Amino acid sequence: MEDLTTLKIPGVKRTFHQAVDWKAEDFFNDSAVIELCKAIEANDLAKMKRLIAEGVDVNAIGEGGVTPLLWAFVDNQPERFVLLLEKGADPNVRLTSDLGHPNAFRAGDTVMHLAARSRFPDHFLLVMKHGGDPTIRGRHGDTVIHELIKAGVPNPVPRIEAAVRGGADIDAFNRSGYTPIQQSITRFSQLKLATELMRLGADPTIRS
Repeated sequence: MEDLTTLKIPGVKRTFHQAVDWKAEDFFNDSAVIELCKAIEANDLAKMKRLIAEGVDVNAIGEGGVTPLLWAFVDNQPERFVLLLEKGADPNVRLTSDLGHPNAFRAGDTVMHLAARSRFPDHFLLVMKHGGDPTIRGRHGDTVIHELIKAGVPNPVPRIEAAVRGGADIDAFNRSGYTPIQQSITRFSQLKLATELMRLGADPTIRS
């Protein structure tokens, strides 16, 4: 999956939304939600707080399953992201399309899945502190632990620990018949990660 930080061009100051030509009015009909998305894109935290206090729905669902939280997720701006989570934004809403960018998004993804496999260092831990459900599986039957192992994210152990604390099954099989520890071996031979998974309780002997 394409890392959502890679759509920036060095030396060019533009947002992810500008890079992929996302306009809030193409996804939402509610003018207040559109205004919130524009404040998100501008990293205008004060305006975001004002709009939310005035009653703008942080869980509005637009075209393709886009939400204000997804709008805030891209670009690695954790302040705006955590603000929405603290105001009750749901990280478990599923996308219903790939939003025209199949290398970055998939139908069935949630912000939680995107955060799990993202290079953004803080987003998944923030999601897990604010209602992320690690038992929700992705389109191919992967748990969030499978997702981040497949993505080869740096320093995955804190994310795995958070997922396990949140109720993820560390020995769950995906549709390919792999548990996370088996996936760690078949995907890039992540042997150190396999050791960490065993420390967290993974059983290397079980078979589908």
